[in-house]
Order: sequence, then structure tokens, then C-alpha cells
Amino acid sequence: MSVAISKWGNSAALRLPKNILEVLALHIGDKVNLVQKGHTVIIEPCKPSLEELLAKVTDGNKHDLVFNDQKGNELL
Repeated sequence: MSVAISKWGNSAALRLPKNILEVLALHIGDKVNLVQKGHTVIIEPCKPSLEELLAKVTDGNKHDLVFNDQKGNELL
């Protein structure tokens, strides 16, 4: 598939077709990494940081802490 490089302000931009976004599970506003290998550019989805993952934790989606005195056989 071939796409044209367009001007976006003082930068250059590529338009990603909807089917590629769907295959990569990307949405408008998602962050990606650009990796240059020789004369090739690779676009990879960013993995969320620990801070980004923890920011999504709420009282409604976290589990209760469970403590008990049971031990596995390997500790006996």
C-alpha cells in the first residue's frame, strides 16, 4: 500500500488507513513508536507505562486484598 507524505503545519504527516489502525488496535490519539532501521521506518504501538496503567485503577475495578494462613506443601 502506498500513501503520500503531506504537510501538517511545519511537519510532515502520513495518513494511516482505517484497516491498518484496526489490525494494530490503534485509535486516534494513541501513541506509537517510530523505529528507523536502515532506510525503513517501523511504526509500533507504545506499551503503556506503569504510571499510565495505575492511573486507570479505581475503587470499582480493583480486587479486595485476601490474606490467609495457608501455606503450600513446599513450606512444610
